[in-house]
Amino acid sequence: ASFSAANELSPDQGVCIVVYDGHNKSWPVETTVLDKDLHPDGFTTITNEEGSFGVVGSHAMLFSARCFTATPGADQEATRDYYTGVHFALHSGDRPMDRIRTGTKLLNRPEALTTLWKIDFESDPTADDRNLDDTDDWVSQDDDGDVLDVSDLLGDLLGTGTTAVLTTNPSENFSELTTVEISMHALQFGEDGPRFDIHVDRDSGYAAGFRLALDKASDETQTLKLFEKEAYFLSENLIGEYSQLQAGEIDVRLLIDPDLNTINLKVNGVHQDTFSYDPVVAIGTDASASITTRAEQGEFSYLRIRVGGNP
Repeated sequence: ASFSAANELSPDQGVCIVVYDGHNKSWPVETTVLDKDLHPDGFTTITNEEGSFGVVGSHAMLFSARCFTATPGADQEATRDYYTGVHFALHSGDRPMDRIRTGTKLLNRPEALTTLWKIDFESDPTADDRNLDDTDDWVSQDDDGDVLDVSDLLGDLLGTGTTAVLTTNPSENFSELTTVEISMHALQFGEDGPRFDIHVDRDSGYAAGFRLALDKASDETQTLKLFEKEAYFLSENLIGEYSQLQAGEIDVRLLIDPDLNTINLKVNGVHQDTFSYDPVVAIGTDASASITTRAEQGEFSYLRIRVGGNP
C-alpha cells in the first residue's frame, strides 16, 4: 500500500497505521496474522462500535514499511556572466598601421550561455531556432507519438484537447548550470495537471531526472510537487510538495548545478528548498526536457531553459 498523504515526515517521527475493512472493525483484513510466539506483544484492535481499543495477545500482525527520505541541501549560489561590450578589429591592408580597433557597449547585456530554449506560444514553437544552431528547437507529439497540428499549439497558452508533449531538440545532457523558468496552471480538479520533465547531469550512462507536477485541489487551490526519478527513470520519488498555492498561473524556477549535484526551487519568486541528488543509471532514456498537458487538464504560459554561463 502507498500512503500519498504521509509525506514530508521527519525521520525522527513515528507513524501509526490503522488497518480495517470499513465494516467489521473488530478484526483487520488482508493482514498476515502470526502466532504470538513470534511477537509476544500481540497487536491492538478496535473491540466495539464506540471505538474502544483492546489488545489481542494470542496473535501478532506481520508488516513492513518502506519510505524515502529527501535531505535539503545547503543554500545554492550561482555565478553568471554577461556580455557588456563587443570589440572589433578591422584590417584594411597588410601593414600594422592599417588595422583599426574599436568597440561598442551593449545596452541589453545578454547572458553568456551555451544554449537556450524558450517558448512564449506567440508563434509556432516547432519552427523556432532561438539558439541559432540551424535546428528546430522543439518537437511536438501527442500521446500516440504523432506530430501535433501546429494550430493546437498557437495562442498564449498550450492547453490542447489531447495529451500534448513538447520536447527540446536536439539532445542535450544539461551538464552545465541549468536554469528553468516556467509558468503553469492546473485547470481541472485531479492529478492530471501540467507536467515538466528534465533529465540532467548526463554522463557515461548516468543522469538525474526530475519532474514538476501541478494539480488542482477541490478548494480551487493548487499543489506543486517535485519528483526525483529512480534508475532507468521507471519510477519516481516525491521530494518536495507545496500546497495551498493560489488559483491561476504558478511561476516556478529551477536552478540545477551539476557541479554541486543540487537542485534549487523557487515558487512565485519565493525560495522553497535546495535538494542534493545523485545521478542514477539512465541508459536508454532521453537526453531532453519536455512539457506535457493531458486533455485540457493544464496549460503553460511560457518556458525558458538556459544552459551554461561561461563565455
